[in-house]
Amino acid sequence: MKHLVWIFLILLFSCSNDTSTTEEYIVISDNTILEDTIVVNEPDSILKKGSYTDERLSHNEQEEFLAFYQKFTQAIIETNLDAVNECINPDGLYFIETNGAMPLVQKVFDVKAFSKKTPVTTFFNLGFIDIKNQPIFDTLPKVICAGEIYDKYGCFSKVENTLKESGLWNYSDLNEKEIQAIELAANSINLTVRNTQNFTFYFSKTTQGWKLTFLDIRTPCEA
Repeated sequence: MKHLVWIFLILLFSCSNDTSTTEEYIVISDNTILEDTIVVNEPDSILKKGSYTDERLSHNEQEEFLAFYQKFTQAIIETNLDAVNECINPDGLYFIETNGAMPLVQKVFDVKAFSKKTPVTTFFNLGFIDIKNQPIFDTLPKVICAGEIYDKYGCFSKVENTLKESGLWNYSDLNEKEIQAIELAANSINLTVRNTQNFTFYFSKTTQGWKLTFLDIRTPCEA
C-alpha cells in the first residue's frame, strides 16, 4: 500500500512539472507574438503619419504656412488686390506661362500689372478652380501625360524645389541678367504647392514670413 502511495505522489509531481513547463512555454510564445506584432505595426503607423505631414517642417511651421495659404487663397476668392499683394514676394513675383514649347516669364511687383499673353487674361481671370482647397503635406503629383495629366489629383504641398531642378530659364529667351535674377529667386524657394485643378505655386520663407515667389500657370501636357 505504501508503495502505491509513493508511486501516486511521484506521478502527481511529474504531471505538475509538465503543466508548469507547458504554461511557461505558452507565456513566452505570447510575448514573442506580441513583440512581433509591435515590430510589424510600427512602420505602418510611421508611414501613415508621414503620408500627411512633412517632417522637414515642424508642426508650428506647418500651421503657420497653412494659415498663410488660407489667407492667400481667400484673397483670390474675394478678388482682394491689396490682400493678394501682401502675399507675394516683395522682391517680385514671377509668372510662368508658355507660348508653344518655350516658357514665358513675367515679373511683377503688383498682380494688377500682370497680363497673360496667350490668351490675354488678367490675374483674377486666370480661372483658379478649387483654389479654396488647402494642401496636404505629401509627395507632389507627377505629370505623366499618359491618358491622365497627373498620377494623382488634389492639392499637395512639399518641402521641395522642383522649379530649381527644372532650370526652365535655360529654355527661355531671357537675357543673361534676367537669368541671374530668376536663378537667385528660384534658389529662395522653400516649399511647392501643386493644385491639380489649377496651378503650381512656389513659396519662399522670407524675413516677412511666407511669400509667393513663382506662379506656374502652364497646363501640363500641352504643346
